[in-house]
Amino acid sequence: MVETDGLASAFFGNTQGVLLVDTPTLSDNDLRMNSTNYLQYKPEQSFLCEWLVTNGIGGYASATIAGVNSRRYHGLLVGSFPPPLGRQVVLSRIDEEIRVGDDSYPLACSEYDGGVIHPDGFRYLSSFWLDLGIPTFEYRFSNCVIRKQVWLERGQNTVYIMYDLREGPGDVVLLLRPFCAFRGYHGPLRKGGDGAFTIESLGDSVLVSSAGVPYTLRIACDGAEFQNEQDWYWRYLYRMEKERGLDFLEDLFTPGYFSLSLRQGCRTVFVATTEPSFARLQDALRREKRRRRSLVKQEADGFRRQLLLAADQFIVDIPGPKPKKGIIAGYHWFGEWGRDTMISIPGLLLSTRRFSEARKVLLRWAEALECGMLPNRFNDDGGAEYNSVDAVLWLFECLQKYVSSSGDESIIKQLFPRLEKVIEKHIAGTRFGISTDSDGLLRIAEPRTQLTWMDACVNGQPVTPRSGKAVEVNALWYNALSLMSPWAIYAGQSPEKYETLASHCGASFRRKFWYAVGSYLYDVIDAPGNDASIRPNQIMAVSLTYSPLDTQQQKSVVDVVEKYLLTPYGLRTLSEDHPSYVGTYRGSPQERDSAYHQGSVWPWLLGQFANAHYRVYRNRDYLLHLLEPFAQHISEAGVGSISELFDGTAPHHPRGCIAQAWSVGEILRVLTDIRAMD
Repeated sequence: MVETDGLASAFFGNTQGVLLVDTPTLSDNDLRMNSTNYLQYKPEQSFLCEWLVTNGIGGYASATIAGVNSRRYHGLLVGSFPPPLGRQVVLSRIDEEIRVGDDSYPLACSEYDGGVIHPDGFRYLSSFWLDLGIPTFEYRFSNCVIRKQVWLERGQNTVYIMYDLREGPGDVVLLLRPFCAFRGYHGPLRKGGDGAFTIESLGDSVLVSSAGVPYTLRIACDGAEFQNEQDWYWRYLYRMEKERGLDFLEDLFTPGYFSLSLRQGCRTVFVATTEPSFARLQDALRREKRRRRSLVKQEADGFRRQLLLAADQFIVDIPGPKPKKGIIAGYHWFGEWGRDTMISIPGLLLSTRRFSEARKVLLRWAEALECGMLPNRFNDDGGAEYNSVDAVLWLFECLQKYVSSSGDESIIKQLFPRLEKVIEKHIAGTRFGISTDSDGLLRIAEPRTQLTWMDACVNGQPVTPRSGKAVEVNALWYNALSLMSPWAIYAGQSPEKYETLASHCGASFRRKFWYAVGSYLYDVIDAPGNDASIRPNQIMAVSLTYSPLDTQQQKSVVDVVEKYLLTPYGLRTLSEDHPSYVGTYRGSPQERDSAYHQGSVWPWLLGQFANAHYRVYRNRDYLLHLLEPFAQHISEAGVGSISELFDGTAPHHPRGCIAQAWSVGEILRVLTDIRAMD
């Protein structure tokens, strides 16, 4: 047992060796890559880097590379009840121990209240890599080499953990003690004795159940004996929750432990499931690897190969009489969001040529149109919230990209009546006082409800007030009106009405949004004044299919955004010279919300900047340069994926979700678009 003050550098200074993580240029066909191709990590970094695998119905498994659960959202089986939301931390973790003669070597690692690290299995972790996206760990000690892999069964709340003794001096004993949480993934956190657990042994497995949850957990381990030894372990510490100003201590229940002997060349698999049955190890692993190979096919570029695997993590099946598709906005804590889905589809589903799935997602969201608005998000209980002014406008741009990529124009004819109603509702007026003014621009009349993507509030007050006429909302509105003209022709109607609306809107946009003193666009106008803050929202006036600006204005906007907002990981949400700029995203919920759109860097915006820059400069090599930092980033934070956001101030630490759909989607889309330029 080791005591540390926040994993102090003094503690790690006594630790020998490094953690090795593969670079994105490596081939996943070769399970054990040459060590010269690895990135070297100090041991403390293994507590900061996280891995993630998903099951295609909203569930996942995730932890740090060291094995510590640093978040309330971490767990080896976080299931969805019902899919794809309603997530529950079912199996939190496993204490793993290897006994060689009289010596004991832990593989697991936990942190307790007061900074106590026990057990400290990270000391024996020699390497980590992703085998076709499957987290793979290798531990070395006492002439033993043991390899572990973790994956989920597609479409099931089932986790498999394989232990493979690659080298060993005769028989060794493997002990596995599972810990259960049985709670919602947002919390509240478990306290010892809080809710009774019932244990039932079935010979080759054990059932764990508890009142108030819609599942029973079945745990099994091939060739192992189960020892019923129920207990509570107290005061696990989740350091990321402590840093985020949230509850950070939890007690976990263990039903007992499994034990078995292993010899060199032998393997066993631990299975935990809430399903009535599960597949054998070899069938499950073979099937999952075959599925993953189908995603990457013959892709030779290591960076794009990993992005293809990362993209798949967000695509989920929606059960029901007619199965549907959805997109999870981010892991660990986001669900399905309308705006995020529309921005993510081009990268996640169109760049990957998953057209039939894209169509299903688009139609599902279109079915939810109400009062001319698309839901901001679907709730865990299946309900919808409509507090978004721009989600439905992103639907128009996404449909255009879908038709352009797939050639499927029939979706426009199918949805055209609904799209007409969207335009009509926005002209006449809809929820939250959203309507068009006499100038043809869209106005938000409700001052206290955040309806744009900059939606953070503190104590009920918007951090970034954007009522009035927001620049990206009106760029999207102009784009939607312009798209309706050719779509009207396809639907057998006259385009004249939409041509007139677009012309009026575009002329007003150029006249009213242009800030001549700075040669860029106001962020909000008529609110009642005009906001000249330099924000990235103006880039949408250049990046979308139709731009309301003339060529010189387009160039000036791109140049200003590049000068004041561009970073290696995306665009800042506010220029550094602004008095309200906040360069670091961390601390309590109030502190983080105050920084969310006040300087933090968002990778998804880099996709829009890339569109705009190429429109103006036609420089393919520059776009490649923009993506270079992400080839390194996918070996950091959420290994194999792209974070939600970064600090606005250098060195731009990754923050928020470790895997964000529109971050991955936009970088993958730009990379794919660059390839098409060859």
